[in-house]
Amino acid sequence: MRDLVGILLAAGSSRRFGSNKLLHPLHEETAIAVAAAKNLLQAMPDSIAVVRTGEQELTEALIQIGIQVVENPHADEGMSTSIVTGIKASEEADGWIIALADMPWVKSDTIKELADKLHGGASIVAPGYKARRGNPVGFSSAWKDHLLALRGDRGAKALLDEFSERLQLTPTDDEGVVRDIDVLSDLGN
Repeated sequence: MRDLVGILLAAGSSRRFGSNKLLHPLHEETAIAVAAAKNLLQAMPDSIAVVRTGEQELTEALIQIGIQVVENPHADEGMSTSIVTGIKASEEADGWIIALADMPWVKSDTIKELADKLHGGASIVAPGYKARRGNPVGFSSAWKDHLLALRGDRGAKALLDEFSERLQLTPTDDEGVVRDIDVLSDLGN
C-alpha cells in the first residue's frame, strides 16, 4: 500500500482562456500549473500530475519540479478521464487528494489539513470557504471503484452530490480553494 497520493488534474483544454493557461506565468516565470503542483508537492510529496498526451512543454516543466507525470490520451472526453488516469496510476493508495492545476492559490497547509482528515478516518473531505465548497477534494480508498467509474466532464462532482452526507467540509480562511483561472482576467488580484 501507498499512503495518500495527490493527483493534479492538468489535462484541460483551456478553451475559454484562449491559450494554454497552465503554461501562462502566474508570477515572474512560474507557470500556473507549476505553482499549483509546487503547493501540492509541499503538502503531499507522493503526487502525480495528469496531462494531455503530447503536452511536452507542460510535462517537462512539471517533471523539473519533481512531480510524476502521467498522460491522459482521453482528455477530450472530460475531466473524469483524468481522475481515472490518476487513480489507475496509484491504485494501491490509501486515498487521494484531487487538485486542479488551474487553482494555484490553494495553500499547502490547506492540502495538509485535508490529508490529516483522511488519515483520521474521514471518507470524503473538502475545504469550505464562506459557505462554499472548494477544491481540492480528498477521497479515502473506499471510493476507488466509484472514482474509476466516473464519466464525462463533471469530474467527481456527481459523487459529491450523490453522497453529500459522507462529505466532511473543513472550514478554511484560504480563499484559494474557491479561486480558479478560466479566463485571463482571473489572474488579477
